[in-house]
Amino acid sequence: LAAMGDVLRTTPLLTPLKEKYPTSHITWVVDRASYDLLKRNQKIDRLMELTPDTRMQLEVEEFDLLLGLDKDPRAAALSVLVKAREKKGFGMSARGNIFPLNLESQYAFELGINDDLKFKRNQKSYQEIIFEAVGFKYQRESYQLEVAQQENEYATDFLKHAGVREGSLLIGICPGAGPLF
Repeated sequence: LAAMGDVLRTTPLLTPLKEKYPTSHITWVVDRASYDLLKRNQKIDRLMELTPDTRMQLEVEEFDLLLGLDKDPRAAALSVLVKAREKKGFGMSARGNIFPLNLESQYAFELGINDDLKFKRNQKSYQEIIFEAVGFKYQRESYQLEVAQQENEYATDFLKHAGVREGSLLIGICPGAGPLF
């Protein structure tokens, strides 16, 4: 819902979802902070900001498939509240415990409770883990980030004025990661 990096890192799932379910209608729910990352995405049919009003709406609607890949308590609780014929990812019990909704999500769940597995033994990328959790094979699908022409022109102009030559290798470093990392 809120972690912008995770929201963006989850967008490769849109490609196999649309391939497997070509007539699907995808609703994606995020917090306000991540909304702009997805608002131009052509593979998302309905983008919703999570508010009390949208939560009420989601509790009434019915879905064929729910993918809840966020272990955050709000997201896991929402995964349980939303009506769906099939659910994959993580939910929350009445006692407040996060749990895997399907067998394929077990490995991703264990990464959250086992530091040895997460930091020493795991050899899978985030994308491999989430694809496995929903029953897909990761085939190096790309991130889905669509920007407006105006934003693209601004970035091009910014780099030009910063002295970056066209075709240069650009490396971005984000020192603002969470305290765990």
